[in-house]
Amino acid sequence: MRVWSAGCATGEEAYTLAMMLEDALPTERGWRHQVVATDMSERALAQAREGRYPAGSIHGVPAHVARWAFDAEGEDVVVTLRVRGMVRFEHGNLLTGSYPRGFDLVLCRNVLIYFDRATQQEVIERLGRSVVPGGYLALGYAERIDSTEPGLHPIRTEDGVLYRRPLPDEPARPAPPPTPEPPRTEPPPRAERAPASAPRRAPVRAGPTPPPAPVPPARLEGELDGPEGEARAREVIACVLHHAHPVIDLSALRYADDGVARLLARAASVTAAEGRPLRIIARAPGTLRFLRRHGIVPPAALSEEA
Repeated sequence: MRVWSAGCATGEEAYTLAMMLEDALPTERGWRHQVVATDMSERALAQAREGRYPAGSIHGVPAHVARWAFDAEGEDVVVTLRVRGMVRFEHGNLLTGSYPRGFDLVLCRNVLIYFDRATQQEVIERLGRSVVPGGYLALGYAERIDSTEPGLHPIRTEDGVLYRRPLPDEPARPAPPPTPEPPRTEPPPRAERAPASAPRRAPVRAGPTPPPAPVPPARLEGELDGPEGEARAREVIACVLHHAHPVIDLSALRYADDGVARLLARAASVTAAEGRPLRIIARAPGTLRFLRRHGIVPPAALSEEA
């Protein structure tokens, strides 16, 4: 069983996949499994390979799994060598690098939001070619694409959309019935010409087109931590990334946790790779340290003014 975690960040998803596979597919029954995890950030990969996380981050792990998956070290937990041996972390850039092949399951969750629509379609088609017949591609809950690569069938679930590549001997799915054309209606009769004595309106002269109003920078403010803070940050960043010149104002941000930092770092890396670097407005010394400590600035550009 081969699984690829594309855009693995600091490794939480990859290790979770390894634990789930080990728990569900015991080796004594002949199962073998491997998780390949890729990300474009070397800083994130270094943290992932270390496998050290706050103890509170594993509260959802079943107790019978946590006993063999983690070792306690002070206020942290460290992923055991047994689990780390199931995951291979590699550098990979979904925009420029080659894609590995031959996976039963590919996960690319909450990554497509950082790309424009055309890039999303290209990435999803390349990810689909990494899936073996009978395998699945999983996207994030809020991520949708206009169309799929031929041969991938969407399967809607409560937790998102899966895309399955059918086996060679599976019958093709019937095509949906064509949408009926609306009934044709006769055009309305043309209005009669006004009498010659009717007054004529003076032609309206078009003035110069006013320049488009500048788009105000999006703001991340207050305290952003936990799932709610990360969701708020993800929503703002997703909107910003559709702009030609993305800008985020952090001048009113009082606190942000590591989850928000990962979102900002990924947005900074992706926009820099696309040649439209993210600009961040920040003044507070604590925010500046936060941006540099998490590798957000650079590649993002720092500004003190909107």
